[in-house]
Amino acid sequence: MTDVFYTDYPQYTTILARCARLGLHAGRPRVFSFGQSVLGRELLCVGIGNLEDATLVVGGVHALEMLGVLSCFRFCEQVLDAAAAGEELYDTDMAQALDHRGLLVVPCLNPDGLELVVNGIGTAGPFAPFVYSHCGGAPADMGDLSRWQANAHGVDLNHNFDAGFFIAQRQSRFAGVHRPGPTKFGGPYPHSEPETAAIVALCEQYRPRQVVALHSQGEEIYYQYGPHTPQYSHLVARMLAAVSGYELAVQGGTASHAGLKDWFILHYGKPGYTLEIGRGQNPLPISDFYPVYEKVGPMLAVLTIA
Repeated sequence: MTDVFYTDYPQYTTILARCARLGLHAGRPRVFSFGQSVLGRELLCVGIGNLEDATLVVGGVHALEMLGVLSCFRFCEQVLDAAAAGEELYDTDMAQALDHRGLLVVPCLNPDGLELVVNGIGTAGPFAPFVYSHCGGAPADMGDLSRWQANAHGVDLNHNFDAGFFIAQRQSRFAGVHRPGPTKFGGPYPHSEPETAAIVALCEQYRPRQVVALHSQGEEIYYQYGPHTPQYSHLVARMLAAVSGYELAVQGGTASHAGLKDWFILHYGKPGYTLEIGRGQNPLPISDFYPVYEKVGPMLAVLTIA
């Protein structure tokens, strides 16, 4: 029977309900809040297995990239079901794997942005006038959320991390981004946003062995941050490409610095990966979810044990 959760875009209320449902699973995952968004929405994490040696998976960094949110939930459910049943998932014995490895899954780092694009500008509460006036550079852009990727402050969270932040800021200004808006504005300083600060604190608490950020789109795998890239990251990235058909790629331009992957590699010297899932224009249609996930699931399984 089709799960209706995967037949529509997620929103904050359905994310809360799905996390609550996961918390009741026989596999006894740990579901907890690790912070709050600009507008006070809970930032939720699902912990599975040995959290002392965990892979951190983060979705919903950008507001329009909803299939990444759904992919996080689907993978959690598959892992828990397989482990509870003693079955393999993508050729991996999950029960055995979770004795040694773990998962920290953040389905949606940017719930305020998600609510804006799914349910409209009224969800911004006291920030609604600000968001309305910062949707673009032209009067016709006011109130147009069709390109909105940022949080309620108009800050692109994937440009707010402390990894070449001021280089990224100069690049964005050169590209014409000078103020808060739908995308690419990195904020006044690194980790200025509560969502960014919260994920940094989560990493400090659990010290995951690697981080994986789900974005869309392009079917590409990014794993490098200049000379700081761990040597064995390339081997794992090739494994991901082999199970998915995705291409290995190198980020350039305004995407070269200040992302979650970049910061994690620089700060910890551990692997970080960005998976650009699916193909098309954001938001990818909900009808694409299952075909997209057919390639995402095997990659996340590899990263669970790699």
